[in-house]
Amino acid sequence: MKIYKAYKFRLYPTNDQSGFINRTLGCKRFVYNYYLNYLKDNNGINRFDLHKDLPKLKEENEFLKEVDSTVLCSAVDDLCKAFNDYYAKRKGYPKFKSKFSKQSYRTSCVRSRYKEKE
Repeated sequence: MKIYKAYKFRLYPTNDQSGFINRTLGCKRFVYNYYLNYLKDNNGINRFDLHKDLPKLKEENEFLKEVDSTVLCSAVDDLCKAFNDYYAKRKGYPKFKSKFSKQSYRTSCVRSRYKEKE
């Protein structure tokens, strides 16, 4: 029998870090809501088409370039999962995200094993 450990901890970000976190959450919410509105009008578009359209959306909205691209990709993936759950009749139709609902995001934590030379 495997035993798993979990660690729970609290972060206390600085003002700059909390501003970056809030901008990241806002960008993820914007992408999710933008593509949800887009998919209401256009049927038959899959996840890969949305991922291909993401750079065009970043060109139109400069503020999306400030955050990590994996956050924006995860917003598209979350929306596609919500639609898959809807079509499988596990959940209702996806709803627009609100600033006051539960907010979270995922990003990559990959570090380079080579240190930068000074």
